Amino acid sequence: MLKALAHIIRIAGSQSPISRSLIDQTQDINIKLLGEERAGRVSSNIQLRSSDDMFKSVLRMLWDELVKPVINFLDVKKSDEMTVLQWCPTGHFTFLPIHAAGCYDDELAIDCAPDYFISSYTPAIGALLALDSAPTTQPFQMMAVIQSKGLPSTRRELENIRRRVPCEALVELGVPGVPAGVEAVASRLSNMSIVHFACHGNQDPWKPLDSGLKLDDGLLRISRIMKEKMPNGSLAFLCACETAMGDQNLPDEAMSIGASLIFSGFRQVVATVWKMMDEDGPTIVDAFYEELFFGGPDGRPALKPDMTKSALALHLAVKKLRSQGVSFRRWVAF
Repeated sequence: MLKALAHIIRIAGSQSPISRSLIDQTQDINIKLLGEERAGRVSSNIQLRSSDDMFKSVLRMLWDELVKPVINFLDVKKSDEMTVLQWCPTGHFTFLPIHAAGCYDDELAIDCAPDYFISSYTPAIGALLALDSAPTTQPFQMMAVIQSKGLPSTRRELENIRRRVPCEALVELGVPGVPAGVEAVASRLSNMSIVHFACHGNQDPWKPLDSGLKLDDGLLRISRIMKEKMPNGSLAFLCACETAMGDQNLPDEAMSIGASLIFSGFRQVVATVWKMMDEDGPTIVDAFYEELFFGGPDGRPALKPDMTKSALALHLAVKKLRSQGVSFRRWVAF
């Protein structure tokens, strides 16, 4: 069942046109799943007409069968001050957007996970221990790596970063006169607290250490990143495609780019589960860093980010994107 749900999400999250036959195929899978899960209580009026319909169906299943029972067990109530809930999915659960589970059929009566808690993921329980490690005493520095070729919105993304991050702490690569080369980026990692990549990613399901991020002169592989010691590595933000997803055919073996960076030394990683829309980057990035650097004097950004708010910052950024009425495939990706 989980593999079939993951397959539906793959289809719905794709930016390729969805044909009528593909929708019919997905609907057949959906009805079969409902029949298995609800023992004959299958709704006869299930109609899938778009990727949003696919999302609503899968997110409703995740809500009914997984997330709502967790909410009931923990006795979580809707509140303006939400706590962070850490998910540690395994197998095919790693391909499912648990963070977005909910009932979205009635726009006036939506009931969903983002209304109850802030979701965060970890590839392993042990990775959570790094979050409690002593904070670095090194001066704060952030590196923004931009690959604007074929991704025009990354320029606006960088402009938004400049507005939110103190200029004296920001190192920019991929801008005129400062190319984003593999060695130029890799050699700076050890001094950075935050690294922001606005580029394409490349996932190698068979050799995860050969996965990486596409830069001006080649691929910055995970294996190269792991050679660098990162005592200051608090956060990596990956505005790249499918950086949080491994290989669906090897659910217990493949490691995503995001998870690889966790094991490389970064304490926290923001990644996407499928290809994001280029124009969504500036919106997400602006809201994310606004919250992370909130609290400076006279309304200006703080000199250092509050890294304890990274999950909240992403939650608020996605909420802002969702409020613009974009399709499910666009906001569920984060």
